Amino acid sequence: MEEKKLEQTVQEQDPQRDNNYNKKKEDDSDEVGESGKSNKEETARADLRRIVDYSAVRRLVDGEFHTFLIVPGDLGNQLEAKLDKPTVVHYLCSKKTESYFTLWLNLELLLPVIIDCWIDNIRLIYNRTNKITEPPDGVDVRVPGFGQTFALEFLDPSKRNVGTYFYTLVQSLVDWGYQRDEDVRGAPYDWRKAPNENGDYFVALRKMIESMYEQYGSPVVLIAHSMGNMYTLYFLNHQTQEWKDKHIKDYVSLGAPWGGVAKTLRVLASGSYMNHLLPRESNKKYIQYHRKTSASGALIGHTHMEDARSNGSDNNRIPVISPLKIRDQQRSAVSTNWMLPYNYTWPPDKIFVSTPTANYTIQDYQKFYKDINFEDGWLMRRDTEPLVYQMIPPGVRIHCLYGTGVETPDSFYYDMFPDKEPKIVYSDGDGTVNLQSAIQCQKWVGMQEEEVLLFELSGNEHIEMLSNVTTISYVKRLLFGL
Repeated sequence: MEEKKLEQTVQEQDPQRDNNYNKKKEDDSDEVGESGKSNKEETARADLRRIVDYSAVRRLVDGEFHTFLIVPGDLGNQLEAKLDKPTVVHYLCSKKTESYFTLWLNLELLLPVIIDCWIDNIRLIYNRTNKITEPPDGVDVRVPGFGQTFALEFLDPSKRNVGTYFYTLVQSLVDWGYQRDEDVRGAPYDWRKAPNENGDYFVALRKMIESMYEQYGSPVVLIAHSMGNMYTLYFLNHQTQEWKDKHIKDYVSLGAPWGGVAKTLRVLASGSYMNHLLPRESNKKYIQYHRKTSASGALIGHTHMEDARSNGSDNNRIPVISPLKIRDQQRSAVSTNWMLPYNYTWPPDKIFVSTPTANYTIQDYQKFYKDINFEDGWLMRRDTEPLVYQMIPPGVRIHCLYGTGVETPDSFYYDMFPDKEPKIVYSDGDGTVNLQSAIQCQKWVGMQEEEVLLFELSGNEHIEMLSNVTTISYVKRLLFGL
């Protein structure tokens, strides 16, 4: 029955298929392919994967056609900058540029010495009076591609494999009949900041969703990854139920840090490797790229996973840039402080950081910030902690996909705090998000009328889950009802 349905769908969407194919279908309709199915069935399935007529897609999703909108995570989209600075930190740094250039991700800017320029350009400065962050004097940062997908498909505009992010998922949607920047769109943002500093973004996001609804006549499917889920939850919590019922069909959540992330304490204390966003295979290519382009090698670390672990690298990551080198920049991002563990996920007496002189739990954040000499961080945390603290249900049907079976940083032991890398104790999760944080969405079961569906992605790492066949298949089943 399924094969007949698929073949009928293909014929309906493209009754004038290639004459050569039609002739072949008559000649070998009874032949059996390697899979055990007839060539006719295999061809129908192949054609279904190549649907380009929107009318066919419309018939496969509850009789409607649903557009897709993607919200990326932390570090999950390109940023551009334009400079007119009064001073620079090194004579090699550009003081003024005539146009915008790629600030994130550009591998050339992460090379030794040049990285000092990058750090100075991308950092934020916290204003204690108005409680907002600002760039250094003469640095103008913008987010390219709102409403488009290029800025989150490839973090590096040169489209090197190293910076591949949402490409596989977007390309799958295109293969199923969608069109980039039309019925599948991206909503990039300045991920250095938390929602309280990105008010204009949410206004634009709402307008885009309404525009997509008006253009295509049906509600939107939201897909968010990592911290993008916290942004999405914040956004949905600020819309009326009537608006959500009309404009949102489904919400697919991938690797959400609903209750914060334990590794954030390590990032704030001693910094974290710059390549933590990249999937494991891309890390190897990242190393190879730097070794080819760097004459120094002074900042290049080991490539063997066991060496990486012995050096304190989390999630078997390959160390590239010294964590201490970029610690100040990572601290300056408000979003980093927003992602500290929350007390509705972990017990108040759990020790996250242990040092020769003190232990730090969720109750000790203010002292923690003081001891690492970053008291602005405590102010940032106070500003952002209430944003989604109540964990109000999103009010739409949500699919919570979360990774398990990957060693994930859970607590940290310092011999010298905070300027040396710690020893790490691991627990279950996706390598970045701890399991107990990722499954916090289960508390919404029974709290909203809409379904709350949890789906475990066993063995799926935080970034790799975006291109994993299991994730792609889940989205396909949601779309086509197969």
